[in-house]
Amino acid sequence: MYIYRIEHKETGKGPFRSSGPKLDNFNKGYPRGKGHPTPYHDIGRFIQMDEACACQSLEQLRLWFTENDEQRFKKHGYQCLRLRTDKRTVAIGKWQVLYKPSKVSSKKVISLYR
Repeated sequence: MYIYRIEHKETGKGPFRSSGPKLDNFNKGYPRGKGHPTPYHDIGRFIQMDEACACQSLEQLRLWFTENDEQRFKKHGYQCLRLRTDKRTVAIGKWQVLYKPSKVSSKKVISLYR
């Protein structure tokens, strides 16, 4: 299964992880409304230490992040990735998925917006 994610080149952290590189207060100012739920509110459980968030498609990832966000991500060392992983290890929600980075078999840097 392919999934899609925004991730820092060096740390592997996503933009919502507090331990990741700062994005001009991106996480604090980001709307966490009905269309941007936490994993708990979307999937029904908390994210585990060995998991990360991603989306099922580029279209779904675009519901989270704008073209302007992508430019900010690039400026701060983040990139958009297409990841191949074992579907049996993925928890699927309406807005996002939880996956285990240790189960990723391939990564490809792609553009969120062409």
